[in-house]
Amino acid sequence: MNTLSIEVSDSQKAFLEAQAAKEGLGSPSDYVQELIRAAERQKAWLLLEVEMQRSLDSGEAVPITESSWAEKRASFLRRHPEAGIS
Repeated sequence: MNTLSIEVSDSQKAFLEAQAAKEGLGSPSDYVQELIRAAERQKAWLLLEVEMQRSLDSGEAVPITESSWAEKRASFLRRHPEAGIS
């Protein structure tokens, strides 16, 4: 893992420390990492919604089976590995 140093005000530091403690995390750094992971998940869901809308707009509907859904999901993850949805 890499290290990134950022400057925060005293009140921001206190906030991060309090939130980390409230969430049962070991440090403010752990809290910031959780925030980043949450943002990454949100972006992944937005990308999925875009892909779903594109699919809906692409033409006539076809039946979706479990295997066809698995292939669509795999195709999406190949194109968007940052989504990290398993």
